[in-house]
Amino acid sequence: HARGLQISNPAEKLSAFGCEVFEADGHDVEAIRNILAEPQKKTKAIVANTVKGFGCKALCENHYEWHRKSPTDEQICVLVEELNASSI
Repeated sequence: HARGLQISNPAEKLSAFGCEVFEADGHDVEAIRNILAEPQKKTKAIVANTVKGFGCKALCENHYEWHRKSPTDEQICVLVEELNASSI
């Protein structure tokens, strides 16, 4: 579910500027590397679709809360553990 500032059809707009446009999961580093490794025909633009707070369950569940506060020491420990876990 998209929130915040949105640009309608960014791929179309970038293409109109003459870019070769690629869309990718912005959390998939390997997918982005593969796009960058492809031979360049013209300026590349990557539309990286992401989720704010990805990788931390606490950040994803309380999305708006994190726009106005800093985490406590205890919350920092939880967030670091989540980021170091293989999955959430």
